[in-house]
Amino acid sequence: MLKVKLKSGLEVPYLEKGSGIPVFLIHGFGSTHHDWNAIVDSLDKHFRVIVPNFSLQLLGELEPKPARLFTKHVQLVKEFVEELSAGAPQRYAVGHSYGGALCWGNLIENSGIFTATVLLGPMPSNPAPKIQNKTLKTLVDLARHPKLLDLYLISPLGRIHLPLIESIFHAPWIRPGKKRKFAHLTSRKTGIITQVVRNYSRIIQQEDWSYWDTRFHRIRGPLLILFGSDDHIFKEGMIVIFRQNIPQSELVMMENTGHMAMREQPHAVTQHLLKFFSRIPVQAV
Repeated sequence: MLKVKLKSGLEVPYLEKGSGIPVFLIHGFGSTHHDWNAIVDSLDKHFRVIVPNFSLQLLGELEPKPARLFTKHVQLVKEFVEELSAGAPQRYAVGHSYGGALCWGNLIENSGIFTATVLLGPMPSNPAPKIQNKTLKTLVDLARHPKLLDLYLISPLGRIHLPLIESIFHAPWIRPGKKRKFAHLTSRKTGIITQVVRNYSRIIQQEDWSYWDTRFHRIRGPLLILFGSDDHIFKEGMIVIFRQNIPQSELVMMENTGHMAMREQPHAVTQHLLKFFSRIPVQAV
């Protein structure tokens, strides 16, 4: 992978393939650039595809005890995008889940940063009360008490629930080896899960979401929102926000698809992206 050093001093690893208009693929929290592998292999025939790896460790490097990490992550994405596409007359973005939130955050704060944007199962503002999946909601709530979270993960109930979370996120930090069972969940893996959930919980609890809630009307430009019909994480909360505040946005529901649409239905997602981007007028250099 390539690396770029941002003005903030952070080094961000990234994958780049193809040529043409830059398209930034932003993964979700606790995930990696690998979420986009199947999409990259199709998009790079039409665009310059840039996929940052905003790993959990990188997101945690910003500040030890920040008050508004989400705001800082929005700025991180802005720095990365501007560094990698300086001088480009237009640029596109596709953000998934937390990465989708970082994209709408940039649309609010940095008008014109993206010529066209696609939000794939995006996280809404103030997500904690909007989480629909009961197991995920339990994990986020328990994250305020790390010892309780650890006990929950190694309890019989926790071992029953973890495969449900893995089935939603296809998470590499949860999935065991082919022949291993969750009954053999190691302390190391439990620690990784705890870290991911705690950091995510800290971000959503400490952010000033009222700031964002009052600024969605600032979003301009072509915007496509893709949701899986079987995505029961944030779907309803996000749909309400965009229908109320961004009437020009386009909403597409993908049938028989969950939260990880780019892994579950990569061909269908790619076709939606190509169709949407083909409608955007190409600006002269």
